[in-house]
Amino acid sequence: MKKILNHFNKTDFFTSLLSDYQSHDEIKITNTNDPVSVLLIYFLYKQTNKDIVLVTPNLFKAQTLYDQLVDIAEEDEISFFPQDEFITTEMLAMSTDFKVERINTVRKIIEKKHSIIITNTSGYIKQLIPLKKWENAIVTWKEEDVIDVKKLPNMLISFGYKRESQVEQPGEFSIKGGIIDIYPLNENKPYRIDLFDDEIETIRTFDVDTQRSSVRTKQCEIYPMYEFFYTDEELNVIKEKVEDKLEKDIYSEVSQERINQDLINLYNRNEIDQLSRYLTIQYESPESIVDYIDGNTTIFYDYNKIIDNYNDIIRDIRDWYEGTNDYPKLGFDLVKDINRVYSRKSLYLDVFSSPTLKIKNEIVVRAKETILYNNNINLAISDLKKYNKYTTVII
Repeated sequence: MKKILNHFNKTDFFTSLLSDYQSHDEIKITNTNDPVSVLLIYFLYKQTNKDIVLVTPNLFKAQTLYDQLVDIAEEDEISFFPQDEFITTEMLAMSTDFKVERINTVRKIIEKKHSIIITNTSGYIKQLIPLKKWENAIVTWKEEDVIDVKKLPNMLISFGYKRESQVEQPGEFSIKGGIIDIYPLNENKPYRIDLFDDEIETIRTFDVDTQRSSVRTKQCEIYPMYEFFYTDEELNVIKEKVEDKLEKDIYSEVSQERINQDLINLYNRNEIDQLSRYLTIQYESPESIVDYIDGNTTIFYDYNKIIDNYNDIIRDIRDWYEGTNDYPKLGFDLVKDINRVYSRKSLYLDVFSSPTLKIKNEIVVRAKETILYNNNINLAISDLKKYNKYTTVII
């Protein structure tokens, strides 16, 4: 792939593309297709070495482009930030696999590992806690570190972990004498921390089936289990704001019961994924995935379909409001206004040139569909001769 990118640097088209990208805040690229778009995105990423958010209309397209980019990029260069549709999250349950992907993406951002972050419309407008909150929440333990065992349970519970007698699955921890077992969401195996008094003597992974320690490691990192986490003090602030709203307005008995149950679940750290709507009560200015990368480049793949999907989400939310009595009067702001998610640079990739998208700087690619030769070498040679000297052909 490195040789192909080096060749691109010598061509007029890619030189012009990079120049336009550096000179303009908005560019519209039309008459392209998936394979060519993937190469354009990766080329710009490699030239700038900065985070790029790639927004697609839906999860299917996000997964498709993710798979194609993974095929040509290095392992850490591609991140996935998929978000379930609103109705799926509200009526069923949030995908744990998607949540792990999002938290791993946040982890890369915090560790300054630049990547192409692929998301769908719902992920793009997802309300997020401030990145600083994430940065302050990460716990790194190393050998010889001192742990306050008395405060540890409350801290881990505030991160969404459950205390159990034996650790068997992600999100659980146990404390037995001088041994702390914990299974972080972001790891394949749980950790066993042996203490000498309050100092870490060893850190090892262990097998959940046999409960036997195995590989020794110098340090481990503990990330919160949820994307919405809070201390007991922060929960009290949420509770005070909710009670203030209940006093100032009249709510039905059904809504009051639901709100009271929400507060109980928030206290017990139950159903946190569904209750993340309270995030916008805790924070006056929640952030977005674009805020997390400090407003760098956003690439929209088929902007018109993204807007169509956004309008469908808003319609679903409106229906939810109407079907939940006066419960939404608490002031939930469930998603970002798509027109208020700002980037320093925006690129619009479209297969066809949409007349409704008015962008002054437009680049027409005139990409051809990928040809499958199926081992017909003679046909391949014939086409190579035909395109020789005036077209870039990638095999």
